[in-house]
Amino acid sequence: MTDKSSGTTMSLHVGDRLRVVLGSTYWRFRGLPTNPAVKSAGSTSIRPDRDCLPGGGCGTVVHQYSAIGTGRATITATRTSCGEAMACSPEQGKFTLIVSVSA
Repeated sequence: MTDKSSGTTMSLHVGDRLRVVLGSTYWRFRGLPTNPAVKSAGSTSIRPDRDCLPGGGCGTVVHQYSAIGTGRATITATRTSCGEAMACSPEQGKFTLIVSVSA
């Protein structure tokens, strides 16, 4: 899933893994509340673009999740900067993905 998936619902089955890749190093994933459907499957990986100017936020932030039980979970990430010294509008600063897990 990528930035363009924000606001959508993703269907998974128990045992599936989900990889979310957001296109700026300014994104920060928020922890999931206690949830029986999805859990974090490791730490967040930040991969800066080597050709980026300092402060540009070029690169990706990647996090993986595992579907561990049936139900729904909301994955969110936020950012306050959308480039060098550029504040994000409310819609640019929040990523939300609903995950629906079935057996």
